[in-house]
Amino acid sequence: MSKKQRIAIIGGSFNPPHLWHVAMVMAVLHSGLFDRIIVIPCGYRDGEKESLRYVDSLSRATMCRMAFGDIPGVEVDTFDLEGDSFTRAIDLEARFASEGEVWHVLGADAFVPRNDSGKPGILTWYEGRKLFDSSRFYIFIRPGYEIDPECLPPHHKLSTMDGIELSSTEVRARIHRGESVDNLLSPRVAAYIQRYRLYLPGTAPVPAPFLGPLVPMVFPDPYNREAIKWAKRIEAEFKGQIPNCIVVLGGDGTMVHAIREHWSKCLPFLGINFGHVGHFMNRFTGDPIEMLRSQVWLTRQFPLLDVKWEDVDGKSHRDVAVNDVWIERDTRPGGRVQSAKLKLSIDGRVCFPSICGDGILVASPQGSTGYANNLRATPIFTADLVVVAGIALARSHHYVPSHEKSDALIEVEALELERRPVHICVDFLCLGFVRSMMVSSSCVAGFQVFFTREDDLDEKRFRFQYPLQGS
Repeated sequence: MSKKQRIAIIGGSFNPPHLWHVAMVMAVLHSGLFDRIIVIPCGYRDGEKESLRYVDSLSRATMCRMAFGDIPGVEVDTFDLEGDSFTRAIDLEARFASEGEVWHVLGADAFVPRNDSGKPGILTWYEGRKLFDSSRFYIFIRPGYEIDPECLPPHHKLSTMDGIELSSTEVRARIHRGESVDNLLSPRVAAYIQRYRLYLPGTAPVPAPFLGPLVPMVFPDPYNREAIKWAKRIEAEFKGQIPNCIVVLGGDGTMVHAIREHWSKCLPFLGINFGHVGHFMNRFTGDPIEMLRSQVWLTRQFPLLDVKWEDVDGKSHRDVAVNDVWIERDTRPGGRVQSAKLKLSIDGRVCFPSICGDGILVASPQGSTGYANNLRATPIFTADLVVVAGIALARSHHYVPSHEKSDALIEVEALELERRPVHICVDFLCLGFVRSMMVSSSCVAGFQVFFTREDDLDEKRFRFQYPLQGS
C-alpha cells in the first residue's frame, strides 16, 4: 500500500504577504516532512471590507503569487478569494482530507492560554475542541520561547524559526503612516503596493506609473524575422539579470499567446508592435532597447475571463481567456450545417430562451477590439464591462451586442444538441463540443500591461472614436 502523502496547509490573510510569511513557508519546505505545501489566502470576515484591510481579491491573489509562486514545491490556492468567503480551519482540513494527511501550519500564539479562560486560543475557534483533539499541527515557536506542554495538541510537531514574528497589521499600519516597508516585503510585492497605492486612503491613479528600470524577458512572434532579430539583441543586452517584465514583440495575437502562457508569473507585459493594428501594443519607434531605457511607462491591470463549460459527456472543464470565448455551430468539413439553437442567461435571468444563429461570443475589454468589434460591438477598451455579442443570429432584428458589468455571469446553453452540435473556442483554441458554458471576469486571475503615454488605452480609445487626419 502506498504511503499517504502529507499536505501542509498554510492559511492566513497574507494581506499583504511579507518576508516573515516567506521565511515560514521556506522553513516548512526545508523541513522535508511534506509532499505538498499549499498557501491559502483567506477571504474577508464580516465587516473587514470596510476596514483598512480591504484590498480587492485580484490584487491579493497577485501579491501571493508574487511572494510564493516562484518557490518550487509550493502551491497558491485562491479558492477562498474567488468565492469571497472565509473557510475555517476545520473546513479546510475536510477540503483536502481525501488527498492526503493534512497538517495545519500555525504560530505558537494559537496555543497560548487566553487571559480570560486560561485555555489555548485555538479552543475559541469554530469546532476548536474537535480541531485540537484530532487534527495535526506543525507549530512554529521563536528560539527561547516557552510554551506549556498542556496547551499543545495531541498530534503536533514543533519547529523553531529565528527572527521577530511580523504581522500584516503592522505592515499595513506602516504603509498608512507613509513609512518605508522595503525591509519587510519582497521587492516585487513592495513595488506592486506602491504602484497601485494599496492600503492608502483614496484611489490609485489609473493608469499607474511604473517606477524603476525595466529588465525584460522577451517573447517574440516566432514567424516575424524582425521581431526575432530584436529579441536576440534585447536578450544579449540584459543577459544575466532578473526580469521584472515580459516584452512582447509582435502583434495583438502574440500578446494573447504571451499572456496565456505567462500570466501566472505576475510580471507586467510590455508590447512593441511588429504586427498590424496593435490595440494592446506600443508603437515601434526604431529601437526597442532605447524604448525600454528611456520611456516613462504607465501600468494597467486587467482581469482574465473565467470560463467553465460542460462537454457533451457531462464532464466539467475550466480555463481562462484573455480576449474572448464563444460557442458556435459545428463548422467541421462534413459536419452538420444547421444553425445553433441557444439559451442565453445573464446573472440567472433568461435573456433569450431560444435563439438561432452561428453562436454567441463573450469578450473582455481588450478583446472587444477584435472579433467582437467585427460583430458590431463597440470597443470598450478600459471600461469595467464585458461584451456579449451574437454571431450571425437569425433573429438579430431584436438583439444587438450588449455591454454587461464585469462581474456578470454569462450562461449559454446549447439546445437540441443531437441536431445542432456546438463547440467552444477560448481565445485561439477550439476545445471541443459542449452542452453549455459559463463566463465571468475572474476575481483572482489577471495581468498587467505597460503603455507609453502616447499609446495608453485612453489615448487609443479617443483616436478610435474620433479618428483625426494624420493621427
